[in-house]
Amino acid sequence: AALDVLRAGGNALDAAIARRRVGEIEHKIGKYDQASTSLKKAIADFTAIRTSDPSLGEPQKILTEELLAREELISLHARRDQFPKAQEELDAIRSILSAYPDFAQSPQGRFALASALTSLSSGGARLALERSFNDRRRRNLPPFFNRPADFTVEVAPPMALRILKDLNHNSEAIGLLEDLAKQEPNQTQYRLELARNHRDRMRMSRLVGNQ
Repeated sequence: AALDVLRAGGNALDAAIARRRVGEIEHKIGKYDQASTSLKKAIADFTAIRTSDPSLGEPQKILTEELLAREELISLHARRDQFPKAQEELDAIRSILSAYPDFAQSPQGRFALASALTSLSSGGARLALERSFNDRRRRNLPPFFNRPADFTVEVAPPMALRILKDLNHNSEAIGLLEDLAKQEPNQTQYRLELARNHRDRMRMSRLVGNQ
């Protein structure tokens, strides 16, 4: 209700940003259904703002905020093992970037795509690791990273296919982030995200026996 009042009395973009932030908080505290609703409503608001005024041209702030909301929704879907829904959001991000080529080639646009790819692929890595840990506990095996190098975790074929797809997303993210880090070596955010992707790649590769 507070957001509706804000929308009615003030800036629609500010209201959409506020709703996105609410969704992020709900996600962090485990209110996944509420987070999904908040983020989807924020995305609808951003889309309406972006498409309602063609004179905006390349609305960088609106695009940045909308892609942040979509990235958060990808992360939420991945956490809930809803890979098709996460993939749909990634496809939506690609479509948006195709419609705004100048933004897509900007550092903000490339980082937004890299972040979305990271959220999707890291979700797969996390789920696979959780399942391997459950398997370890069930079979009384030593911790995952203390096992011999040639030890292979039993990963079900559907999960293996999921991980292979996520490895492709991970490779694309790494490529984008490496280019960004070269162009702006002082940008800590790029290096941190790159390190996160390399960590996830190592985990996923070992799980499917590609390392």
